[in-house]
Amino acid sequence: MFRREAQRWFVWFDQTLPTLSTDPSAQLLGLFDLLRDWFADDQFYGCIFINAAAEHHKDVSWVVPIARTHLTAIHERILDLVKSSGLERPDLIADELSLLIDGAIVTAMMTRDPAGAFTAKRIAKRILGSTS
Repeated sequence: MFRREAQRWFVWFDQTLPTLSTDPSAQLLGLFDLLRDWFADDQFYGCIFINAAAEHHKDVSWVVPIARTHLTAIHERILDLVKSSGLERPDLIADELSLLIDGAIVTAMMTRDPAGAFTAKRIAKRILGSTS
């Protein structure tokens, strides 16, 4: 299960986003469109990594290191795109976008409303300094 979920993200970053645009900022914003599609899927129950970590004891759980590794890998992909976009303070922007994505996932899981991805995208535009 964990591998399948991780694979979805890596396909998005490695295959899907590059087909949407060659511009790294546009790719970052496109990620929120992909999230919206995922949130709208009848089989969407949130992120398996977030859910599993939330359900296990943090001090002795084998799940937490796996979840942390996945979140770190996603954060690194986001950071790479932010750096490629040429924005100042890429570490800060990547942190903000990572938190925004995780928050959108949890919100969509709790509300069962995929439109939260569009709210998150509007916030991401402000973070990236986009006017589009």
